[in-house]
Amino acid sequence: MLIIPLSGKAVVCADDRETSLGPGKGLVILPYQYHHYARAERKLHWLFVTFEYAQGVALEPLRNTGFNVTEEMKIHLVALLKAQRDPNDTGVPELRLALLLAQLSPPPAGEADVNVALGARVNHALQRHRPATPKIAELAADLGMSPSHLRSRFRASCGVSLGRHMRELRLERACGLLRMTTTRISEVAEQCGFTSLFSFSRAFSARYGFSPRAYRQQAGKGAEI
Repeated sequence: MLIIPLSGKAVVCADDRETSLGPGKGLVILPYQYHHYARAERKLHWLFVTFEYAQGVALEPLRNTGFNVTEEMKIHLVALLKAQRDPNDTGVPELRLALLLAQLSPPPAGEADVNVALGARVNHALQRHRPATPKIAELAADLGMSPSHLRSRFRASCGVSLGRHMRELRLERACGLLRMTTTRISEVAEQCGFTSLFSFSRAFSARYGFSPRAYRQQAGKGAEI
């Protein structure tokens, strides 16, 4: 969970640490991190962004570490909120949030800045190809690399394979389409780059634990397959 105070101050108690938060400061709460709030002012206006992220994404350096909200971050936050309210921008809020979190994560010691920025470059390239889903060879050509070099550099800098990252983004986009539109599930599968409804349903169920139809029903969108 990303916490950004807009007005008012309070103390966030996470694990055994206390972090004083107010306007201009922010904090990320990691999964399973117990937290509560103390010494809060009477009126608070805070922004909370809850999210899931792919296994292998390194956010541990952000544990119990407050950060300054820069002007660039504010721009990303405004764009994130606008994209979240637009039903046609499925997948864009996740991309905006990923770019924001990338600014917060410190680079691994000794790693060049170009490698740290690779994840953002890949996400930008994928966004340019939408609504099509490019193959890794097409993505590599877009970024001026060979496919093998792109794969190895992406894994080294992001801690997860490029194929898995692309699959996660496709499934996240599918979640948005299922949740916010009444597009037929078979068409959602096609729009998200899956070759068949069967392969989409299998990948979706493996990732989220239930079928696309069950997910849509929980989200309140009636639909046909």
